[in-house]
This record gives sequence, structure tokens and C-alpha cells, in this order.
Amino acid sequence: RPFFILELLIDVVFIITLLPPLRKLYCPAFFNAWLAKDALENMLNDLNRVMQKYQSALSQQVFILACLIVCLFFTGMAGVNYMERPSPKYHKDFGPFNSLWYIVVTYTTVGYGDIIPQLIPTKIFVMFMVMLAFALIPVQLDQMVYFM
Repeated sequence: RPFFILELLIDVVFIITLLPPLRKLYCPAFFNAWLAKDALENMLNDLNRVMQKYQSALSQQVFILACLIVCLFFTGMAGVNYMERPSPKYHKDFGPFNSLWYIVVTYTTVGYGDIIPQLIPTKIFVMFMVMLAFALIPVQLDQMVYFM
């Protein structure tokens, strides 16, 4: 499962940071939001099996969609905030709030252009996150329509 691979990657990086020469290596703990979303989705699916009600299943799918959107925003915000730290304009443009603002404006395809990432890895990360959002949100909406 992809969540097992994600958890393994986070744990390996965390274990490596325990070694003295690599103590300052950054551990991307913000990816744990996806693990929490997966656990929450499994709990809600088990609850739906017990209750056997379609109204509750629809409300659970809406809640899962909301969790997906929060995970996308949080992962994007934390990733952009982390990746833009070496940039000379970091303190001016990319604090936590401005990173969230940039991600929300980018995901909603508004694109004001007031905040622009300076580093190439950040731009690649944002492109990947937008493609991920455009792939995951319609799948969740399709599952939600199934329960209507």
C-alpha cells in the first residue's frame, strides 16, 4: 500500500536523524497528515458497515473529502514553506500564512501572481501537488456521488 511506503520513508529518515553526524537532517513529519487521513477513512468505513445507513455513509464521504482537502492544503503549505527557506526572499514572501495563501490560490487555479516561488524544487513540488489534487479530488467526489 502507498501509505505503508510513506510511513516507511518517514520512519527511515527519522531513524537516520538519530545518528550524530546527521542530527540536523530535516524529517518531513508533515506527511503524517496523509497517514492520519487513511486511518480516519478506515475507521469511518468500519463504522458505516456497522450502522448500514446510507445517510451516514454520505456524511462520512463528505467528511473524508474535507479531510482530503485539509491534507492537500497542509502538505502543500508545509512543503512550500520548507522548500523556500534557502531562498533569499523567504522571510518576506514565504512565511506560514503566505505559503498557505499561495497554495490556496494555486489549487483553486486563481493564480494572482503576488507570491512566486524562487527555487526550482519548490516549483516542481507545487506542480506535483496540483496534479495530485486534480487526481484525488474527483475520485473522492465520485465516491461521494455513489452514496447519493
